[in-house]
Amino acid sequence: MGGQKGQSLFDKDHVGLALRVARLQQERSLTELASMLAVPEDVLADLEAGRTGAFEQDLHVRAHVEMYARALGLDPRELLPPADVEGSQEAPEPPSGRPSVLLVVSLVAAGAMLTLLAVVLVTFTID
Repeated sequence: MGGQKGQSLFDKDHVGLALRVARLQQERSLTELASMLAVPEDVLADLEAGRTGAFEQDLHVRAHVEMYARALGLDPRELLPPADVEGSQEAPEPPSGRPSVLLVVSLVAAGAMLTLLAVVLVTFTID
């Protein structure tokens, strides 16, 4: 099944470094991304540092890495190995033409944040 608490099934240092480099190249802050993704800032900092001990299962680490990678415009498949490890089954692909739930949630969150940002910018521009 999934990995045990604190034990990663992938190279967490490589993944964390890739996430951090992408974020810094885009000149984005942990605070901005944490707000956009609706996760605590320290969770993203832990992922970037390769610290996964706070996650109950490797599945939780994978889900957060996938969400964070997509928010940065990275392909999570290039960072993470296939999920089929020790008899666990890889999650089935969504039916063609239908986006995954994670993608839809990420897009909705991104749209909400962009709307909020636009309101703030307009408010401060008018004043």
